[in-house]
Parts: sequence; structure tokens; C-alpha cells
Amino acid sequence: MRRKNLSSSLTIYLLVSEIVLAVLIIVIGYRFARESAYRNLAYKVKNELSILIEPISYKVLQTTELIDLLSKQQRAFQNQDELIHQLELVMELNPDIISVGFYPLFSVQEDNILMLRDFDEYNIFKNIKVIHNPGIEASLINNQSTGWTSIFQDSESSHQIISYSQNISYWSDNEEKKAKVICKISLNPAIHTFQNIKLNKSGFPVIVSNSGFILYHPDTELIGHSIDSVGVRINNQNFNVRDVVKNKRSDTKIIFPACMGHKKSVVVYWPVESIDSTILAIIPESEFLAGLNHILVLIIIGILIIGGLNVAITIYFLVRLVSPVDELVSGSQKYFHDVGVGWSPKKNEIDILAEGIEIMKHRLEKFQSDSSSKMKDSAEIEKELNLAREIEMGMVPTHFPLYPQRNDFECYGKLIPAKIVGGDLFDLFLVDENHLFISICDTLGKGIPAAMFSVVTRTLIRSVANSITRMGKIMEQLNEELSLEGKSDMFVTVFLARLNLKTGELVYCNAGHQHPLIARNDKSVEELLDSHGIPVGVRKKNQFRESSIVLNPGDSLVAFTDGIVEELDEIGEFFGNQRLISVIRNNTHETPEILVNEILRSVETFRSKAEITDDTTLLSVKYWGSEDEETAS
Repeated sequence: MRRKNLSSSLTIYLLVSEIVLAVLIIVIGYRFARESAYRNLAYKVKNELSILIEPISYKVLQTTELIDLLSKQQRAFQNQDELIHQLELVMELNPDIISVGFYPLFSVQEDNILMLRDFDEYNIFKNIKVIHNPGIEASLINNQSTGWTSIFQDSESSHQIISYSQNISYWSDNEEKKAKVICKISLNPAIHTFQNIKLNKSGFPVIVSNSGFILYHPDTELIGHSIDSVGVRINNQNFNVRDVVKNKRSDTKIIFPACMGHKKSVVVYWPVESIDSTILAIIPESEFLAGLNHILVLIIIGILIIGGLNVAITIYFLVRLVSPVDELVSGSQKYFHDVGVGWSPKKNEIDILAEGIEIMKHRLEKFQSDSSSKMKDSAEIEKELNLAREIEMGMVPTHFPLYPQRNDFECYGKLIPAKIVGGDLFDLFLVDENHLFISICDTLGKGIPAAMFSVVTRTLIRSVANSITRMGKIMEQLNEELSLEGKSDMFVTVFLARLNLKTGELVYCNAGHQHPLIARNDKSVEELLDSHGIPVGVRKKNQFRESSIVLNPGDSLVAFTDGIVEELDEIGEFFGNQRLISVIRNNTHETPEILVNEILRSVETFRSKAEITDDTTLLSVKYWGSEDEETAS
């Protein structure tokens, strides 16, 4: 009976949860879908209407650029005729230009010229005193400002006009003179394209100029009237057309306009700067949400069917899940008997299981107590590893500038172990006043053994380094000390270099190490491709050669271990030499510290979330040259 009660309780709980979850999914899904529908509507309407506006916007921009270009060619026009010819070409390029007026400034001797479009021909009239809109024209001629006017309606042609004025220089009688050019563009061709536009089934667009009158409305009687005529049909308690035009904002709102019979509608509006106006699109909400509501009904039916099947399957498996509780209780009984604990048959299944868990908890606490000593041992090991890391990092130069009193070179380096301790090391030190010794090594493997071998290598380098002995000989001495009598699985790649701070000569020996790079002050990067022997410590009696190269003032040496170029990203691709060279080439004039940190930053960015797989070591030395060398040059 208990199992039946438990099963029934869980079934009811899951059934209620399923219903609540289904309701939440439907409500949230519908709200999200409706918001998406609003956004899609706004995007579709803007895209559809913007395509119609784009040609006139292009012609406005084209006219602006052409006339501005003429205004900048101040000495290009030797006479008035050349300038007028160029203005004719402007009219030819833009068929929507209805007139171009040429009005000399500060001179009564020069003629005013007005070019009017008469089908495919131009009529040029001189000494014109009366023009289409003398008020606007006069204000534009006398006004020192230039640019586009607001849209206005031409009283004679009934065209919606936008006018552009600009000051232009030209030559007449060997004297530079000024004139104002006024260009009028008709917006009617663009506005007429809206006549047959239907948004969804009964939606329509409205174009309102920022100066306060209607450029386009499906009711053609309203075109040219005040914005308030549209307001009577569209305005709502939370929507005012005049405020929308004034604020020049883009948005979507729900309104109940009189022009739609006070039905719930959506208005999408946005400013169009190129024609100094605002476009409004009004669409009944029911037209674009009808499909969404149909889909919602189908979704609800689908959820009910799937939910019903899910509940039936859940109940079936729940009954099967509860029945094994008997077996678990029997197992608990046996466990109690083994640990010497009795149990009462009056207890229900949950109580028996709870008591069993409590006993197991006490036994686990005892086990944890016994394991504490082992954890202390692990803590001691970690402490020793941290101490080993401090010792290893203490042997690497970390305080820069290394020699602040020297101005003939700069240096900087960093070591980043893959584990607590690593097998990479580098060193920079003066063997005498005129020679800087440079070393970088990479021991096979990682962890404590590699770190110990690297520390020994660094100590031996310090002991054998000098300013006289051949670099190959120094490498041979180092190899003899590190080679064991028998076979060994430990060896180290080493790059040793000695920089003459007076002459810039760099003598180096490379024993199986990554090829360093020379960053020249002309932004070129050279790779030191010479290899002089196998890694040290492999076998005794190895002979090593050496090479040399001259650094010019401003050149830099960049040495690194394979942890730089063999760093992997998340898809297993290597950082590689070419990326490293590219970073160095972009930072050749930077200090060694900036160069090193920029390389490490690029490697970290490339690696992204991938795990560090190898020790990373990098150093840079920039040679500035001695004072004697600068004096000689």
C-alpha cells in the first residue's frame, strides 16, 4: 500500500508540474513569438519602403557631391561659361533636378542665369528677376549659409521640392568672383512610387516632412496639407505625429487610429534624413498576427498530445521505478545485519533507507579521519613543490632593468612553467664590461626532474661562461659535465650567445634549440638558422661549432623555447614561426619588455581556452651600441 501511495503522490506531482510547465511554455513562447513578429514586421516594412526611398536619397547625395566638388575647384573655371557648362552636366546626371540657378554675388554687372528643365532640353534665361519661389530664392541668395533646405511645395508646379545652395568661385575679367548656385530637386518621382504600395492587406505608408506637411498619403487630397490633418486620423492618447516628427526617433507602437476604424494597429516610424522627412507605416495587428494565432493553436494541440503521452509514459516508468525500493530495503537489511544493527519491521521504506544512510555517513567520517594523514602528506608534497618553484624562479632574472646604469643595451625575459615547476630556464649576465652572456635552455620533459636538470645546466653555464673562450668550446665543456657514463633519458637543448657591447658582434652556438630571431630596426626579421650540434647531455665527446652576426643599433635578439611556436589552439593548430615573426615585425621598435609581453599576449589569445601543454620561455635583448660607435658614425 505504501508503494501505491508513494507512486500516486509522485504521479500527481509530475502531472501538475507538466501542466504548469506547458502553460509557461505557451505563454512565454507566445509573447516571444509576438515580439519577434513585431520586429520582423518593422524590419520588413523598413526594408520595403527604404528600397523606394533609396534612389532619391542617392540622387540627393550625388547632387551634393557634384556641386561641392565644383565649389572646391576654385581656380578651375576661367570664365562663367565653363562653370555654367559644368552645371548643365550636373542636371544631365540627375533627371530629378528641375532647375539650377546661377547668381553672382557682390556684382551687378554679372548676369543671373536660371536653367529650367523642359522635358529633355534646357532653356537658359538671362536677367531673370521673377522665379518660381522668390521668397525662398531670395532668402537663399542673401543667406550666407549653404546646404539643403527643408522640403517645400512649389506653388506653380505643385512639386514637392528640396533645394540645395552652395557658394562657387570663378574667374571673370582676370578677377576671381563669387556666385551662389541654387539647385532644386523634385521629390515627386520618388513619392509617386508609393501610390500602389499595400502593406499586408490594408496597411499603408505616410510620409511627413520635418517642416510640418504631408508629402504622401493614400488619400491624395491630404498631400500638401498640414501635419495636423494626419494627426486627426492617426493620433492616439499615447501617440502624437508631431512629436514623432520633432524627436526624429525610430520605434514601433500599438495604436487605435480612426483611419483603421479604431482597430488595434501597429505603427512603424523612422526618420529619413536624406529627404528631411519621417515615414510612418500603419498596419492592423490582426493581419500579421493571424498566422501566428493559427500556429499557436497548433502548438497548443501538439503540446497537449505530447504532454499526455509524456504523462502516461512517466506514470508507467514511475511505477516500475518505485517497485525496486523493496530490493533496496532488503539490501539495507543485510547491511544492518553485517554491521550489527537491528531494524524494526514497523519502519517504512524511507525510514529504513534514511537510517542506512546515517550509518554509512558515520562510517564515511571514520574513513575520512583515517585518510587525513594521507592528505597531510599530500600537503607537504605541494609545499615542497612550491618551494622548488620559488628556487627555480629565483635563478631566473625577474627584476628589470637588469643593469639600469647601462644604456648600450636593454633586456627582458619571462618564464611560464606548464606545471608548478618546469624544465625551461634562461639567463642574462655580464661576463665583463664589454660582453653580455645570453643563455636559454629547454630540458626534455616537465616537472621536478626537468627542473633539477635545468638548474644544474644554468649553474654550469655560469661557471664556464667567459669573454675569451670560443663559444663552441664552452658548449663542449657544458656537454661533458652533463653527459653521464651510461645511457640517460635526460638531455637539454641550449642556445648560448655572447654579445660584444662595443662592436655589436653576436657570437652564438645552438645545440638543438629553437632558432632565435633577429628583429632589425628596419622592421625586417632574420632567423638564425645555423645549428651547431645535438642537444647536450646525450653523449660525451661531442664537438660544437659557432657562428656570428653583427647587430646594428636598434636591432633586437629574440630567443625562445618550443612552448611558444608549438602552442596549440582549441582545434589543435600550432602558433608557428610565421605568427611569431608577424608579431615581432609589428613591434620591432618597441622595448624588449613590450615586445616580450606582446608576444605572450598573442600566444595566450591564440591558445584561448586550450590547456597549456608546455613550458613557455621568451627573452629579448635590444642592442643600442656604445658611445664610441655613435661618435664614429
